[in-house]
Amino acid sequence: MFKFKKLTQNKAMIIADEWYYDDLYSCYNLKDRKEDYADFTNEDIRNLSDYFEAELNDCFVGFFAVTKMDKILELSLGLKPSMCSKKLGTIFINDIIAYIKENYNYEVLFVCVESFNERALKVYRKCGFKYYDKTVDENGCEILFLIYQ
Repeated sequence: MFKFKKLTQNKAMIIADEWYYDDLYSCYNLKDRKEDYADFTNEDIRNLSDYFEAELNDCFVGFFAVTKMDKILELSLGLKPSMCSKKLGTIFINDIIAYIKENYNYEVLFVCVESFNERALKVYRKCGFKYYDKTVDENGCEILFLIYQ
């Protein structure tokens, strides 16, 4: 069972400076994305959303963010690179959903995920997210919108 608490500046810096994903997933390396890095490491900007750190067995292993838009919530998340492909994704997302249900009043919960990220798409679908729509970002990457049902 994951435990969640408010993301500290120290943990945000660890994510931004030390988390490196390999190969296909390198697009998630904040250090390589100047604007995203600047926003993530700026506590005032980051606090426009609700950011939480995730612990498993008292070890810092991930984070998630909830961005509120009236009764619509956007979920963003990340697992520490060394924790990926360890069969934790379904438990992680289900624990996050349980936390959100307990702590937020919402009508719609959605995630955005790059269409190439089959690993994430498989887990989101397993946790009850369904395809809703898609768009293409400024880099030409197809982004899928999945809604939790």
